[in-house]
Amino acid sequence: MDGVYAIMRDKRRPFALVPGRACAAHGGDDRQHPPSIFVVGCQRSDTTLLRLILDSHPNISCGNAYASWADWRRLASTHGWSVIDAGTYALGSDPATIRTQTCGTLRSFYDHGFTDAWGMYAYPSGRYNATAAPIINSCFAYARVYGGSLNTGPDIPAPYSIRAESLDGGNCNLAGQPCSSIFKRNYDSPAMVTGRLSPGANQWGLVQFYHLVTGSRPRNGTAPAWDCRNPDWRYHWSTLAEYYCADDFFNAVRAAMANWNGNVGAATPARVAQAWVAATPTLCETAGRPGLLRRCG
Repeated sequence: MDGVYAIMRDKRRPFALVPGRACAAHGGDDRQHPPSIFVVGCQRSDTTLLRLILDSHPNISCGNAYASWADWRRLASTHGWSVIDAGTYALGSDPATIRTQTCGTLRSFYDHGFTDAWGMYAYPSGRYNATAAPIINSCFAYARVYGGSLNTGPDIPAPYSIRAESLDGGNCNLAGQPCSSIFKRNYDSPAMVTGRLSPGANQWGLVQFYHLVTGSRPRNGTAPAWDCRNPDWRYHWSTLAEYYCADDFFNAVRAAMANWNGNVGAATPARVAQAWVAATPTLCETAGRPGLLRRCG
Protein backbone atom coordinates (compact mmCIF):
# COMPACT_ATOMS: atom_id res chain seq x y z
CA MET A 1 0.00 0.00 0.00
CA ASP A 2 1.87 3.08 -1.24
CA GLY A 3 1.48 6.66 -0.12
CA VAL A 4 0.51 6.15 3.53
CA TYR A 5 2.29 8.50 5.93
CA ALA A 6 2.06 9.57 9.54
CA ILE A 7 3.94 12.48 11.08
CA MET A 8 4.24 13.78 14.61
CA ARG A 9 5.47 17.32 15.08
CA ASP A 10 6.66 19.06 18.24
CA LYS A 11 5.94 22.75 17.74
CA ARG A 12 7.80 24.22 20.69
CA ARG A 13 11.51 24.78 21.11
CA PRO A 14 13.36 22.05 23.06
CA PHE A 15 13.89 24.10 26.22
CA ALA A 16 11.90 24.66 29.37
CA LEU A 17 12.69 28.34 29.73
CA VAL A 18 12.80 30.23 33.00
CA PRO A 19 13.11 34.04 33.22
CA GLY A 20 16.61 35.15 34.08
CA ARG A 21 19.69 33.00 33.95
CA ALA A 22 18.27 29.52 34.20
CA CYS A 23 19.28 26.15 32.84
CA ALA A 24 16.78 23.36 32.42
CA ALA A 25 17.82 19.70 32.41
CA HIS A 26 17.02 18.16 29.02
CA GLY A 27 17.36 14.40 28.72
CA GLY A 28 16.59 12.16 25.77
CA ASP A 29 12.91 11.86 26.77
CA ASP A 30 11.21 15.27 26.82
CA ARG A 31 8.05 13.95 28.49
CA GLN A 32 7.72 16.67 31.10
CA HIS A 33 9.27 19.91 32.27
CA PRO A 34 12.26 18.83 34.38
CA PRO A 35 13.41 20.73 37.47
CA SER A 36 15.28 23.93 36.69
CA ILE A 37 18.78 24.91 37.77
CA PHE A 38 19.06 28.59 38.71
CA VAL A 39 22.42 30.33 38.38
CA VAL A 40 22.30 33.28 40.80
CA GLY A 41 25.06 35.69 41.77
CA CYS A 42 26.35 39.24 41.76
CA GLN A 43 27.80 40.86 38.67
CA ARG A 44 31.35 39.79 37.80
CA SER A 45 31.07 36.71 40.04
CA ASP A 46 31.62 34.10 37.28
CA THR A 47 27.95 33.22 36.82
CA THR A 48 28.49 33.22 33.04
CA LEU A 49 31.37 30.77 33.38
CA LEU A 50 29.24 28.49 35.57
CA ARG A 51 26.40 28.67 33.04
CA LEU A 52 28.77 27.66 30.22
CA ILE A 53 30.13 24.77 32.28
CA LEU A 54 26.62 23.53 32.96
CA ASP A 55 25.64 23.95 29.31
CA SER A 56 28.52 21.69 28.27
CA HIS A 57 26.84 18.73 30.00
CA PRO A 58 24.91 16.58 27.47
CA ASN A 59 21.77 16.48 29.64
CA ILE A 60 21.58 20.20 30.43
CA SER A 61 20.59 23.00 28.08
CA CYS A 62 20.87 26.64 29.09
CA GLY A 63 17.80 28.57 28.10
CA ASN A 64 17.76 31.45 25.67
CA ALA A 65 15.14 32.91 23.38
CA TYR A 66 15.92 30.58 20.47
CA ALA A 67 17.49 27.20 19.85
CA SER A 68 20.74 27.46 17.92
CA TRP A 69 21.59 25.61 14.72
CA ALA A 70 23.92 23.43 16.82
CA ASP A 71 20.99 22.58 19.12
CA TRP A 72 18.88 21.49 16.15
CA ARG A 73 21.72 19.45 14.66
CA ARG A 74 22.18 17.71 17.99
CA LEU A 75 18.48 16.85 18.13
CA ALA A 76 18.61 15.59 14.55
CA SER A 77 21.69 13.42 15.09
CA THR A 78 20.79 12.16 18.56
CA HIS A 79 17.02 11.73 18.33
CA GLY A 80 16.36 11.62 14.58
CA TRP A 81 14.48 14.92 14.41
CA SER A 82 13.65 16.49 11.06
CA VAL A 83 13.17 20.23 10.70
CA ILE A 84 10.69 22.26 8.66
CA ASP A 85 10.22 26.02 8.35
CA ALA A 86 7.84 27.71 10.80
CA GLY A 87 6.10 31.03 10.29
CA THR A 88 6.95 34.24 12.08
CA TYR A 89 5.67 37.03 9.81
CA ALA A 90 2.83 39.31 10.92
CA LEU A 91 -0.38 38.61 9.03
CA GLY A 92 -0.48 42.21 7.82
CA SER A 93 3.05 42.23 6.39
CA ASP A 94 3.70 43.40 2.84
CA PRO A 95 4.59 40.75 0.19
CA ALA A 96 8.31 41.61 0.15
CA THR A 97 8.58 41.10 3.92
CA ILE A 98 6.62 37.86 3.74
CA ARG A 99 8.93 36.52 1.01
CA THR A 100 12.03 37.43 3.03
CA GLN A 101 10.65 35.72 6.14
CA THR A 102 9.43 32.59 4.34
CA CYS A 103 11.20 31.63 1.11
CA GLY A 104 14.18 33.75 2.10
CA THR A 105 14.89 31.53 5.12
CA LEU A 106 15.35 28.30 3.17
CA ARG A 107 18.99 28.89 2.24
CA SER A 108 19.92 29.11 5.93
CA PHE A 109 18.22 25.76 6.52
CA TYR A 110 20.03 24.21 3.59
CA ASP A 111 23.40 25.66 4.60
CA HIS A 112 23.02 24.11 8.05
CA GLY A 113 22.20 20.66 6.70
CA PHE A 114 18.39 20.67 6.90
CA THR A 115 17.76 19.92 3.25
CA ASP A 116 14.13 18.84 3.73
CA ALA A 117 12.94 22.18 5.10
CA TRP A 118 11.22 22.97 1.78
CA GLY A 119 8.67 20.20 2.45
CA MET A 120 6.29 22.27 4.55
CA TYR A 121 5.84 25.79 5.86
CA ALA A 122 3.82 26.34 9.03
CA TYR A 123 1.44 29.30 8.77
CA PRO A 124 1.67 31.45 11.94
CA SER A 125 -0.95 30.18 14.39
CA GLY A 126 -2.10 27.77 11.69
CA ARG A 127 -4.08 30.51 9.91
CA TYR A 128 -4.20 30.56 6.11
CA ASN A 129 -3.27 33.92 4.61
CA ALA A 130 -4.29 34.74 1.03
CA THR A 131 -1.52 37.31 0.58
CA ALA A 132 1.17 34.92 1.79
CA ALA A 133 -0.14 31.80 0.02
CA PRO A 134 1.22 32.40 -3.53
CA ILE A 135 4.60 33.39 -2.09
CA ILE A 136 4.81 30.33 0.13
CA ASN A 137 3.58 28.09 -2.69
CA SER A 138 6.47 29.26 -4.86
CA CYS A 139 9.09 27.58 -2.69
CA PHE A 140 7.44 25.15 -0.25
CA ALA A 141 5.71 21.90 -1.19
CA TYR A 142 2.97 22.25 1.42
CA ALA A 143 1.68 24.70 4.03
CA ARG A 144 0.38 23.64 7.44
CA VAL A 145 -3.00 24.78 8.71
CA TYR A 146 -4.99 23.44 11.66
CA GLY A 147 -7.71 20.92 10.92
CA GLY A 148 -9.27 17.77 12.27
CA SER A 149 -8.99 15.18 9.50
CA LEU A 150 -6.55 13.11 7.49
CA ASN A 151 -5.02 14.52 4.30
CA THR A 152 -5.82 12.64 1.10
CA GLY A 153 -3.42 12.68 -1.86
CA PRO A 154 -1.60 12.42 -4.06
CA ASP A 155 -3.20 15.50 -5.66
CA ILE A 156 -3.25 18.24 -3.01
CA PRO A 157 -4.77 21.27 -4.74
CA ALA A 158 -3.52 24.83 -4.38
CA PRO A 159 -2.91 26.41 -1.91
CA TYR A 160 -1.42 23.03 -0.94
CA SER A 161 -2.69 23.20 2.63
CA ILE A 162 -2.03 20.25 4.91
CA ARG A 163 -4.25 19.86 7.95
CA ALA A 164 -2.55 19.18 11.26
CA GLU A 165 -4.40 17.93 14.33
CA SER A 166 -3.31 20.15 17.21
CA LEU A 167 -3.25 17.98 20.31
CA ASP A 168 -4.93 19.79 23.20
CA GLY A 169 -5.64 19.28 26.87
CA GLY A 170 -8.55 20.78 28.78
CA ASN A 171 -11.49 19.57 30.86
CA CYS A 172 -11.67 15.95 31.96
CA ASN A 173 -14.22 13.91 30.02
CA LEU A 174 -16.49 13.09 32.99
CA ALA A 175 -19.59 15.26 33.21
CA GLY A 176 -20.37 16.57 36.68
CA GLN A 177 -16.84 16.19 38.02
CA PRO A 178 -15.01 19.33 39.26
CA CYS A 179 -12.41 18.82 36.52
CA SER A 180 -15.07 19.00 33.80
CA SER A 181 -15.39 22.78 33.94
CA ILE A 182 -11.89 24.20 34.34
CA PHE A 183 -11.28 25.13 30.71
CA LYS A 184 -13.15 26.16 27.57
CA ARG A 185 -12.81 22.76 25.85
CA ASN A 186 -12.37 19.10 26.69
CA TYR A 187 -9.18 17.06 26.78
CA ASP A 188 -8.54 15.25 23.47
CA SER A 189 -9.04 11.50 23.56
CA PRO A 190 -6.12 9.13 22.86
CA ALA A 191 -8.40 7.36 20.36
CA MET A 192 -8.47 10.54 18.26
CA VAL A 193 -4.66 10.56 18.16
CA THR A 194 -4.61 6.91 17.15
CA GLY A 195 -7.08 7.63 14.37
CA ARG A 196 -5.05 10.53 12.97
CA LEU A 197 -1.94 8.34 12.93
CA SER A 198 -3.70 5.39 11.25
CA PRO A 199 -4.09 6.62 7.65
CA GLY A 200 -5.26 4.53 4.74
CA ALA A 201 -4.03 4.35 1.14
CA ASN A 202 -2.81 7.72 -0.17
CA GLN A 203 -3.50 9.40 3.14
CA TRP A 204 -1.28 11.47 5.39
CA GLY A 205 -1.85 11.93 9.11
CA LEU A 206 -0.22 14.82 10.96
CA VAL A 207 -0.42 15.36 14.74
CA GLN A 208 1.16 18.39 16.35
CA PHE A 209 1.91 18.34 20.07
CA TYR A 210 3.26 20.93 22.48
CA HIS A 211 3.99 20.05 26.12
CA LEU A 212 3.86 16.40 27.23
CA VAL A 213 3.56 16.13 31.01
CA THR A 214 3.38 13.41 33.66
CA GLY A 215 2.09 13.17 37.22
CA SER A 216 0.23 16.25 38.41
CA ARG A 217 0.65 19.92 39.23
CA PRO A 218 -2.00 21.56 41.44
CA ARG A 219 -3.77 24.71 40.36
CA ASN A 220 -2.03 27.87 41.53
CA GLY A 221 -3.16 31.12 39.96
CA THR A 222 -2.53 31.25 36.22
CA ALA A 223 0.35 28.75 36.23
CA PRO A 224 -0.17 25.63 34.08
CA ALA A 225 -1.75 22.78 36.05
CA TRP A 226 -2.68 19.20 35.16
CA ASP A 227 -3.49 15.77 36.53
CA CYS A 228 -2.40 12.64 34.65
CA ARG A 229 -2.36 10.17 37.56
CA ASN A 230 -5.55 8.19 37.04
CA PRO A 231 -5.17 5.08 34.81
CA ASP A 232 -8.41 6.13 33.08
CA TRP A 233 -7.64 8.91 30.58
CA ARG A 234 -11.11 10.40 31.02
CA TYR A 235 -10.01 11.76 34.42
CA HIS A 236 -7.04 13.60 32.90
CA TRP A 237 -7.16 17.38 32.59
CA SER A 238 -5.05 20.47 32.14
CA THR A 239 -5.75 24.16 32.58
CA LEU A 240 -4.13 25.11 29.26
CA ALA A 241 -4.75 23.67 25.81
CA GLU A 242 -1.10 22.98 25.08
CA TYR A 243 -0.55 20.50 27.94
CA TYR A 244 -1.27 16.80 27.37
CA CYS A 245 -0.46 13.68 29.37
CA ALA A 246 2.60 11.90 28.01
CA ASP A 247 1.33 8.39 28.74
CA ASP A 248 -1.89 9.05 26.81
CA PHE A 249 0.11 10.30 23.85
CA PHE A 250 2.59 7.43 23.73
CA ASN A 251 -0.13 4.83 24.29
CA ALA A 252 -2.04 6.34 21.36
CA VAL A 253 1.07 6.24 19.17
CA ARG A 254 1.72 2.61 20.07
CA ALA A 255 -1.89 1.73 19.25
CA ALA A 256 -1.55 3.45 15.87
CA MET A 257 1.70 1.66 15.08
CA ALA A 258 -0.01 -1.66 15.82
CA ASN A 259 -2.41 -0.79 12.98
CA TRP A 260 0.34 -0.05 10.47
CA ASN A 261 1.21 -3.66 9.58
CA GLY A 262 4.09 -2.53 7.43
CA ASN A 263 1.80 -0.35 5.27
CA VAL A 264 2.36 2.99 7.02
CA GLY A 265 5.60 4.82 7.67
CA ALA A 266 6.74 7.97 9.42
CA ALA A 267 7.92 10.53 6.87
CA THR A 268 8.96 14.13 6.48
CA PRO A 269 6.74 16.44 4.38
CA ALA A 270 9.52 16.53 1.77
CA ARG A 271 9.41 12.75 1.45
CA VAL A 272 5.62 12.85 1.03
CA ALA A 273 5.99 15.52 -1.68
CA GLN A 274 8.54 13.40 -3.54
CA ALA A 275 6.30 10.33 -3.34
CA TRP A 276 3.28 12.23 -4.62
CA VAL A 277 5.17 14.26 -7.25
CA ALA A 278 3.91 12.13 -10.17
CA ALA A 279 0.44 13.63 -9.69
CA THR A 280 1.73 17.11 -8.89
CA PRO A 281 4.79 17.70 -11.14
CA THR A 282 5.71 21.05 -9.65
CA LEU A 283 9.00 20.40 -7.86
CA CYS A 284 12.24 21.84 -9.21
CA GLU A 285 15.86 21.81 -8.16
CA THR A 286 17.04 24.90 -6.30
CA ALA A 287 19.36 27.01 -8.43
CA GLY A 288 22.96 26.37 -7.50
CA ARG A 289 21.96 23.63 -5.06
CA PRO A 290 21.84 20.32 -6.96
CA GLY A 291 19.52 17.78 -5.40
CA LEU A 292 17.64 20.30 -3.26
CA LEU A 293 14.03 20.48 -4.37
CA ARG A 294 11.44 23.22 -4.00
CA ARG A 295 8.02 23.94 -5.45
CA CYS A 296 8.44 25.57 -8.84
CA GLY A 297 7.31 29.15 -9.14
